[in-house]
Amino acid sequence: MTKSGFAAASGIPGRFAPCAGVALIAASLLTGCAAPPPDEPSDPSPDTDLVWAVNVGGPAYLGLDGTQYSAEESVTGGQPGRIETIKGAQDPVLYQTYREGDVRVDHPIANGTYDVTLHFAEPEQLGHGERLFDAFAEGRRVIDDLDVKSFRDGKAESGLTITVPNVEVGDGELNITFEASAKEPILSALVVRDKNRPQQPWELVWQDEFDGDVLDDTKWTARDWPPRKVNDEDQAYTARPR
Repeated sequence: MTKSGFAAASGIPGRFAPCAGVALIAASLLTGCAAPPPDEPSDPSPDTDLVWAVNVGGPAYLGLDGTQYSAEESVTGGQPGRIETIKGAQDPVLYQTYREGDVRVDHPIANGTYDVTLHFAEPEQLGHGERLFDAFAEGRRVIDDLDVKSFRDGKAESGLTITVPNVEVGDGELNITFEASAKEPILSALVVRDKNRPQQPWELVWQDEFDGDVLDDTKWTARDWPPRKVNDEDQAYTARPR
């Protein structure tokens, strides 16, 4: 096993683990690469850095990670659409609605620095490069030549998430626009998180540095999973030390 580390800190969801073809379940934590999230959403922290989240083309929605998405607001242009079945996403409902076309976002927000997360899912069976577009935040190109299907896994209807860090807002309004070079842009959801708040210090509560040649079975259980058990992947998970 390649040496790697795993740590959990109070205030951070426990979904961090090595994803190297071995499904590992920590004794007290749900790891993101080994299993799907719980059926019930977690309660959002009162200390959250979430500023705004919007479900583009759809109703208000509480995400499985506790993010509260508003019904569509501050989003204009394009045409709404819907994808019935989303593949390869832990929170598929988030990607089912979208807008396609001359989409733009103009949302009142305090001046400052933000991380902006964009969610996409390609609704059509397109070939490589048949939908290609750029994204701009505050007039600055932040995503160049995005082909959602190719960036994700080569499959349509698969969720793709891209976070753009350090977006500077200086005019009291967040502006997101898109420019296509092939077909039309699409957008499924958007999340804005504040980078201006002082960060709380983290307290380490659990860790494993994976020293040695074998797993510590008091902390981990390796699971043998056949192909297609997780996200319909061809990849198999084994308990082999290699």
